Amino acid sequence: MAGIRSLMNEVKELQKKIITEVSAQRSKEHTEKLDNLLHQTSRKAKIVKEHLNKIKKEGEETFGEKKESSEARTHANMQGALTRKFVEIMGEFQEIQSNYKKHLRDRVARQVRVPWSRPSQICSGPEFSSFPLRSSVM
Repeated sequence: MAGIRSLMNEVKELQKKIITEVSAQRSKEHTEKLDNLLHQTSRKAKIVKEHLNKIKKEGEETFGEKKESSEARTHANMQGALTRKFVEIMGEFQEIQSNYKKHLRDRVARQVRVPWSRPSQICSGPEFSSFPLRSSVM
């Protein structure tokens, strides 16, 4: 799980670079690196999830009828703690991805927006008054 956490930190840093990058070529390079990091993170998360499932199955097989023993409860508690930690890390990873998507949408909106107008003014200026707008689709 430490490997996933370090990859998440790399993803955060690379996302910051992509958002602030002006050069299209450098942005493309950073995006390719980001795709690679996301793939690595997903692959590691899949491996950790498989290990957690394996630990759970081994515990069930080992302690099958002896679920009330102290060893079984300790094993179940450890497995539960690891699973909660994994879910927490994956939640953080999803939050990082959603924040990145939001920043990219904001960046595109800034690039498209006309600097002297508000969105409500864009289609209400005199240059648009000569275009007839149809209210129904044919």
